[in-house]
Amino acid sequence: MRDALHRVRELPALKYQRSDSANGGFIDKLKELSEASAATKAAVGVLLNSATQINSLPPELLGYIFFAYATDEVRHGPAYFRPFKIPSARASILLTEVCKHWRDVALSTPSLWSGIVCGGKDRTPYNRYIRLSRSNPLRVKVNGDAETTAELFRDQPSRIRHLLMLDINENWTRRREPRDLLAVVAPDLLSCTLELRYWPRGAIPEHSFPLFNDQAPDLRELVIHNARIVPLDSFPNLTHLMLYDIQGTPSLPHLLQLLHRCPKLQEVCLRSVREIAQLPATSEQQQIVTLPHLRRISLLIQSSCWLLSYIEIPSMCLVRLDNVTLNELSKLPQLPICHQLSADRLTRLGVFSGSASPIIQGRTTEFNIELSDPDTKCGLFLSIAAPLSTSRTALGAAATDAFTGNPLFGNVAVLWAVRHPTSFVLSLPVLRALPSLTMLGILFHERTRIADLAVTLSAKEDGSVICPQLSALCVENCKDTEQFESIRQIVQSRAQPGRSLRLRRLAIGCAEPLRAHALALQEHVDGLIVRTRLDLLPPEEWREDPECPDKGNWPDWDYFQNKDYAR
Repeated sequence: MRDALHRVRELPALKYQRSDSANGGFIDKLKELSEASAATKAAVGVLLNSATQINSLPPELLGYIFFAYATDEVRHGPAYFRPFKIPSARASILLTEVCKHWRDVALSTPSLWSGIVCGGKDRTPYNRYIRLSRSNPLRVKVNGDAETTAELFRDQPSRIRHLLMLDINENWTRRREPRDLLAVVAPDLLSCTLELRYWPRGAIPEHSFPLFNDQAPDLRELVIHNARIVPLDSFPNLTHLMLYDIQGTPSLPHLLQLLHRCPKLQEVCLRSVREIAQLPATSEQQQIVTLPHLRRISLLIQSSCWLLSYIEIPSMCLVRLDNVTLNELSKLPQLPICHQLSADRLTRLGVFSGSASPIIQGRTTEFNIELSDPDTKCGLFLSIAAPLSTSRTALGAAATDAFTGNPLFGNVAVLWAVRHPTSFVLSLPVLRALPSLTMLGILFHERTRIADLAVTLSAKEDGSVICPQLSALCVENCKDTEQFESIRQIVQSRAQPGRSLRLRRLAIGCAEPLRAHALALQEHVDGLIVRTRLDLLPPEEWREDPECPDKGNWPDWDYFQNKDYAR
């Protein structure tokens, strides 16, 4: 390396006027320098290979690392859609250019070359990747070039296990019937993702037909975006079913029949922003669908309560229902799910402000109800849609009907009421339906009537009290002395001698000028925490696990929350 640098320094300065002999010497010098540079590069490569710990790994393990690096996650929709994973040939080729050792490992790792793209910018013949991938299962992305796709499917029907078919701009489905292609690979297919925006063409929603001609016995995952069809196939081993953006007028009975033909489902998501078809006048002909293996189901569709009422789910399951009307919320205790979920585990309840309803025009999702188990994947999420003009009284009445006598809420120990819902959730009828409440967290809203809360939670002279087990109170966004006076009334009444109602912990979030008012409450509680910053999370001192903030969130929140349905 030093020799190469020395030769660079000795390189003659460039002059515009040189003789032929001088130019010849200059060229000779360049050749000499080029040879020295190549030798230096080779020496550096040897040093790197000997000094880098990764190259001391067994080739098989290094191949796994390469595969993780080269695998792309093709996202063909909003972030919450399941990505399609496929090894990138471009990334794999880059690995072969690093050094001889990496090249040898990359070329001897079949999984690196098991991703084939039909259509797009890569014009490399697929036979090259077929040879390098040996007998490894193939992941295929079809984004055009229907002729090459048909040839590949004919050549390697049993090796294609994972398939992504897109027709967004190419319109290749005009030249080739997708069902003919699917029929070739269906018997050995494990996962299939379709986004065929313009197929089938014609009137909808009459497009209900077999997608695989009932020849997909091993299919585990089926994802359809911009779904213009409801498959009539039976899928005996399907575990994941996603129908996003169902087009036309969704028919809930047809969706129910589809679920019935998939007895091993573990995960279901049905989403549509369209008005649904008219529901049957009678329910006598509707068959109950039993899904004993179900782990989570998300029904982002109108009349989701009706659909769920005909599905029998296991006790440990995550359930999300969107666009629940106030009438449906009032009838929540009548749903079978209230007796199917493991109610003794559902101890965390959150009621939060919602967002605009994408389905019901002129309505807004007034609030979300999250009921969950902090330790296991079990819970219920309700997104409530109501007219903008709905009164606080009507919202509170619906919440009261949903909670009262409902076994799902009988063991709630932690309640978080955030912003607008505090105006109707923190009422006498609602809190009376939560007899096991031990912690109450509040983030005030401008419509919150703190005086009403003081009347509700204060201990009465006759000894009666709402939420007798309440031991912790966390109040955020206290803005004036009136609110502090109401809080003082609550904690002071519960701290009277002879009563076992004294709060063990009180947390106050307020502006710095109001800190003195918060400190004045110290004598009425066992422990006081005053914070001058706003925070929706309980204080760290209160958490069972400091790394897992406890605010009643889903244990599997990534699946249920997304940009379209964020609160």
